Amino acid sequence: MFGCIARVRNALAQATHEFFHRNGFLYVHTPIITSSDCEGAGEMFQVTTVLDEDPKKLPLVQGSNLINFKEDFFGKKTFLTVSGQLDVEN
Repeated sequence: MFGCIARVRNALAQATHEFFHRNGFLYVHTPIITSSDCEGAGEMFQVTTVLDEDPKKLPLVQGSNLINFKEDFFGKKTFLTVSGQLDVEN
């Protein structure tokens, strides 16, 4: 049963992609990690490489308790996107 459903879903997805490709559309992969809140759609899930189980190891902004996200892999505070619309419109 699941194999049949997978094959039907695959055929429908393939036909959809072929239709749009033949009609001059582009298939665009938008970023999933962004620093923009996009549409302000609600709470965003933060993505970071600087958090550690030991709070003494956090890179802090000098003279404060704020995390220094310049030390993060992304160089600033980043989140999983809630929309690819903003990226495509640019």
